Amino acid sequence: MRFFVTSNLFYFSSLAIGEVYANENNKQPQRQCMEETKIHKGILVADCSQLEKKPRPIYNATTWKLLQDEYFRVKPDEVFWKEDADRPLSGFKVPFEVRQMKDDKGRGVFATKPIFRGEIVWDHHYYAEFENETIWTEFVSHIASFNYELACDILQWAYVDEDTDSHYVAIDLDEGSMVNHREVGNNLGLPPEIEEEYFGEYALRDIEVGEELTVDYTSFYKFGKLLWFENQVKEAWSGKKQDSLFAEKNKRWDYR
Repeated sequence: MRFFVTSNLFYFSSLAIGEVYANENNKQPQRQCMEETKIHKGILVADCSQLEKKPRPIYNATTWKLLQDEYFRVKPDEVFWKEDADRPLSGFKVPFEVRQMKDDKGRGVFATKPIFRGEIVWDHHYYAEFENETIWTEFVSHIASFNYELACDILQWAYVDEDTDSHYVAIDLDEGSMVNHREVGNNLGLPPEIEEEYFGEYALRDIEVGEELTVDYTSFYKFGKLLWFENQVKEAWSGKKQDSLFAEKNKRWDYR
């Protein structure tokens, strides 16, 4: 998901290396030894396609905070939430639930209360920008050093966005990354009556309890603009056909 706009080492002292919390239901840590990390020489992350054979994790607030704090570590001067002791756990403004999907569609975000047309559903609080390959690679490689599955998710959630004269890698470091794509009939976006000055995703129509929240990825993803990033993703999914991974209509990227 993205917002609409034209536009001292910090370490995880509470998290042992090789451990990341993933399961919201039982609150138990999901452990992964560094020896199992799929890091190949010269490749940031590899073998991500193997993860598609099993249910994907539903991450809890501990994991999202870990990612937010890691962003603070690599970009300490640009993280506006660093002094906010009461920062929200998520950018979502409405009650929601992340669920496992059927038919190999990964995970999705669902409304747990009615949402009315024009209501703000998600804001950009944890939208992160990486303006060059060095900073992005440091961010992902650190995560991959103790949990390559999470690193694979990061590579799938990230996308190329643009400013007035440049392109950069963007990612939402909260459950906004779990919102699935729907090009026709999506229920989140920017209604014509809403000013673009506010960053966020709004309900395009009334949304019922139990309905999946979806957004049109093609409205913000800039294909073919950062080849180094696209190459990293291709290498991570090396088991797939390389030329088709970043096809704009590739269904592989529709689901989270």
